[in-house]
Amino acid sequence: MKNIYTFCFLIFIMSHSFGQNIVYVDGTATGSNSGISWKDAYRSLVDAIANAPDNSEVWVNSNSTYAVTKSNGQSDNIIVSKKLKLYGGFTGIETNKSQRGSSQTFVTGDFNQNGNTEDNSNNAFVIKSEVTIDGFVFRFFNCQEEQRYQAVIAVDTNSRLLLNNVTFTLNQGTSRGVCIAAYKGAFVNAANINTIYNGGKKSSSLYVRNDDAVFQFNDSQFEGNGPGVDFGGYVFYSLRNGNPSHSLNEKVLLDVRNCKFQNNSMAINYSYFGSVSFKRNDFYLTLQSENTFNTFGDSTSLVIDSCSFKGRYKTTLLYASGQKSIKFTRNKFDNTFEDDVYFFNINNCPEVIFEDSEFLFLKGSIPLHISGTGNVIFKNVSFNNGAASSYYIYIVAKKFICENSEFSRISTSLGSYISADSMVINKSRFNQIAGTYPILPLDMVQSTMIDSCEFSQIWPSQPLFRLGGIKV
Repeated sequence: MKNIYTFCFLIFIMSHSFGQNIVYVDGTATGSNSGISWKDAYRSLVDAIANAPDNSEVWVNSNSTYAVTKSNGQSDNIIVSKKLKLYGGFTGIETNKSQRGSSQTFVTGDFNQNGNTEDNSNNAFVIKSEVTIDGFVFRFFNCQEEQRYQAVIAVDTNSRLLLNNVTFTLNQGTSRGVCIAAYKGAFVNAANINTIYNGGKKSSSLYVRNDDAVFQFNDSQFEGNGPGVDFGGYVFYSLRNGNPSHSLNEKVLLDVRNCKFQNNSMAINYSYFGSVSFKRNDFYLTLQSENTFNTFGDSTSLVIDSCSFKGRYKTTLLYASGQKSIKFTRNKFDNTFEDDVYFFNINNCPEVIFEDSEFLFLKGSIPLHISGTGNVIFKNVSFNNGAASSYYIYIVAKKFICENSEFSRISTSLGSYISADSMVINKSRFNQIAGTYPILPLDMVQSTMIDSCEFSQIWPSQPLFRLGGIKV
């Protein structure tokens, strides 16, 4: 008999050592509350995570809403210091993750259900290891400035978070984080994320990275986020603690791909340092939007590639200063700019490239303001149906190159301002341009070459070119 018990014990140990541990959670379960099956599932998400073995999976039924509370019913967060994979959206009969449908499991910060958001939970999770979260909705969290960890999910130093099929909605916070705050050395990869109607307070920011933390977002949606009453805050925001090294600045710390941004009354990005990349994203803008990109850092790069911008716009799209390079490629604008300010305001960048892009109805006081730069390159770019109350283009650079580009049906009060050591205009077309001053003033350019260009229906009150002390 003793040998039989010993054998059974060894089988139990081996099954937990070599197999995948699964811990079950169901708020309506009536069994032993041990988490060993759907029948005997934990009824508390807090208890399940606290007792789950390292490297296990936690399966959470979607038939209940789970609050993050202590045993005495007070607000708390869940500190995850072991490697876990949390999966929601189950119905309570599955034996395999692939059997899940499209449902998500709700986790709420409104633990006492009193309708007062001010005393809601500050955080759901504090990640201190490598954690996967898949199939959850986080809502009604109220992240306070005085808390050590900000945001619904805080990813602590050198920890990793993998997110998939997760929704953040109706959460509030500060500039230090609403949805996710990632701390030094942390890594966050997020796919299929819905971020909807978060913010609530002026200057709140949704996804905040500290120092060299990395964010990667794919196939996600951001809609209706913002303080609601007043503008302020950012979807993505970086905090700097100390001066970064050049090698850190060259690292891509924010990578956003295949995402949709719609009707957000907050800016998109503010980066103190670290390179930033936006590729294949769709931005739908309204008069309530302040979708501005703000980037700084003397060794950083900014890439906006294959994105579309539609709707009506309110403020400066891109404000950048000190980047090593800015590349704006394969983008399309089809929108009307409302306010009398700069659309692009770029300063002190060694290289600025606009390539294979189309601008329709680009308007402003000075739509393209690029100053103190090295090389400014327009290649295969078209500007159509634009207007400016001042200069349409204002460029101060060492070299300005415009190749295979088109300026058509543009109304501008002061034409353009170009100051450069050299300028090359090649195989470009200027058509139906009206204004008081020339579209190509050359008197501030030391050396100019204009080759194989077409000029038609130009109506300035003064000549098409203004020359002065240059070699042509």
